[in-house]
Amino acid sequence: MTKTPSDPHNPGEARTDSDEARTDAALRHLKARGQWPQPSNPAPPAPQHAPALWLAAEPVTPYPSARPSCPSASIQPAPRPRSAWRSVGIGALGLVGGVLLALIVQDLLATVFLRDGTIPIPVALVLGFLMPAFGVLGVVIAILIDNRNAKRRSEAPIR
Repeated sequence: MTKTPSDPHNPGEARTDSDEARTDAALRHLKARGQWPQPSNPAPPAPQHAPALWLAAEPVTPYPSARPSCPSASIQPAPRPRSAWRSVGIGALGLVGGVLLALIVQDLLATVFLRDGTIPIPVALVLGFLMPAFGVLGVVIAILIDNRNAKRRSEAPIR
């Protein structure tokens, strides 16, 4: 039995049931393989005088498949290098957190050591150094925590 032509401007092109069956079988075969056919132009042959390192590398296909050849294989993204801007941002957040913590600690210590409206000189010196010290400490702690979390993320198995 013939089907209607796929091109209405060319009535001579009629498809038969066997054409349809072959097309369906080919599509089922491609779907079962899990990858689509490559273009008709194959990769150029490797040169005979290639260096040993070039031969040891994995073969490169000119048109990689859009799907993995094995459906159960997990594709892991390539590790990205850490951005310096990320470290700057994390450090800035740590600085703000450290300064806010120093402000709270200064207020608590000032109310504890306040006597007769004045604060003793040694305590005043300590209170003066709290804000820069806690700011630097906040930057260091924030970057260390971020590095530890980045290391855990890179070692975690992909599900």
